[in-house]
Amino acid sequence: MSSINETAYPQLSSEIVEKELLAFFTPTQQELGFIAYKYSRTTTQALIVIQLKVLQRLGYFIALANVPRNIIAHVCKHLRIPEFQPHSLRSYDSSGSKSIHQRLLRNYVGVRTLGSEGQAWLNEQASKAAKTKQELPDIINVLLEELLHHRYELPGFVTLSRAANRARTKVNDDIQRQITSTLNDKQLGQIDRLFITQAGRSQWEQFKREPKQPNVREVVSFLTHIEAVRKLADGLPKPEDIPVSKRTQFVLEARALNVREMMALKPIKRYALAVLLIPLPFKVALILSSAPLTRPIAKLVSVGRALKDPNSSRILATAIVAAISPD
Repeated sequence: MSSINETAYPQLSSEIVEKELLAFFTPTQQELGFIAYKYSRTTTQALIVIQLKVLQRLGYFIALANVPRNIIAHVCKHLRIPEFQPHSLRSYDSSGSKSIHQRLLRNYVGVRTLGSEGQAWLNEQASKAAKTKQELPDIINVLLEELLHHRYELPGFVTLSRAANRARTKVNDDIQRQITSTLNDKQLGQIDRLFITQAGRSQWEQFKREPKQPNVREVVSFLTHIEAVRKLADGLPKPEDIPVSKRTQFVLEARALNVREMMALKPIKRYALAVLLIPLPFKVALILSSAPLTRPIAKLVSVGRALKDPNSSRILATAIVAAISPD
């Protein structure tokens, strides 16, 4: 679950300076007139004013017992009544009057609670956001913008976090299922063989190797490895319509997981991660190793000769230059 502090979910600071009190927690004459028209007792008016200013500032209500004391003191001073004691606020929080007053304030401010229809709408917005965003705080922030734009009272943070998490899980599952559905039995078998461990080693771990120090033997070994990866990648589908945020997360996850962890995943996720990661060594490893391999480019010719392939020098030079050139 995401932390509230990683998002834009509004919270009250425990220390509110005088300037903020005057700007955000001082009722206007219009607000005082509206509340006085409904309730004649000054103490009741003060309780309602505190909730009104909190709602305007946060977009949701909190228990009065949790409102910072300097806000309570500021409103009480403005209405010229003694400051409420904590036990009085707790008593009000558990009273039936509180819900009546909050309905009044929602109508006055022009916000509405989610309800069942609103919850369905929220889930739909979460799904839309999760299609392009991977991090939960980013999805939650989109939901906050939509809720405020459509004049909803903000639900609890846990509600937003769960909606974002459910949506992300479903969207990711759908993407992974779509990728896996394009694989035939032969391709599934090729991927399965990557996770077979013999003598403590597997093709999966070998597959993720990176170049070592740039001597001729290591260069030849690494290029042979890259060629094997390229052949494997050529036989797999190449998903093109996956958002960058999703592709990046899936690839990072695949690189971080060992054989045992990959085998513990659901098959649709395991196959999807493998499909997205397999082409990268040919595309990315050359970029990562381009500096040692291209000082100078003439060394590529020597590597080509070492490979005893008359065309390898040209192919290798073209591949590296293409890999390191900007789009």
